Amino acid sequence: MDEQVDAVQNTVESLWSAEQIASIQTIAVYLLLAFLFSFYIRFLYRRFHVVQSGTDSVSIIFPLLTVVTVAVIMTIKSSLALSLGMVGALSIVRFRTAIRQPQELAYLFLCIAIGLSLGAEFPQLAVILVIIASGCAFWMGRQAESDSVNPLVLTVAGDNAEVLFDAATGVIASLGEYVAEVQLKRLEVQGENSQVRVELNGIDTVKALEVMKHLTTLFPNSRIKIQ
Repeated sequence: MDEQVDAVQNTVESLWSAEQIASIQTIAVYLLLAFLFSFYIRFLYRRFHVVQSGTDSVSIIFPLLTVVTVAVIMTIKSSLALSLGMVGALSIVRFRTAIRQPQELAYLFLCIAIGLSLGAEFPQLAVILVIIASGCAFWMGRQAESDSVNPLVLTVAGDNAEVLFDAATGVIASLGEYVAEVQLKRLEVQGENSQVRVELNGIDTVKALEVMKHLTTLFPNSRIKIQ
């Protein structure tokens, strides 16, 4: 009887040795870090990317993907046989969900990279990845905001094509002092009616009013519209 009690006690002590308790605590810390980092990556995605795409279906899996990656790496890193088996298992898995934009794939790979770093017990690398991702997300968000600004379109219509189209005093030449960049969209002559349509880049509402007033003075008999 005493031998059986000693055997059970030895088994319990082997299961809950100091080293194993420390190992469990380490695993819990890395899983918690993965959870926190993945939610921060999800915040970056929602802040700088969902505004453009209008969807949040991809970022829902970020926490689960990161945590599972950490668990897989921690499981297989101590055993070569498990590593080879995992490679064989993952070789038959296919990601069939359509990726609409390249940014979505980049965020998915970022979550996997963070999971790999934490699973391999390199938290410094995970922190560096998060910092770099924050800078890239902020930069891409600013670029997207600047690209999404719709330029104003100026339309001038009248019955004197020579005046409107003149290279020195016409509509386009008159915009030089107000607009840094003018892109010609349309020139049209139909009978006695003529029309010039240009795109005004880098112009605000105040400057647009000045342009309207200036063109009204130069071409009083023409119809002028900015939209």
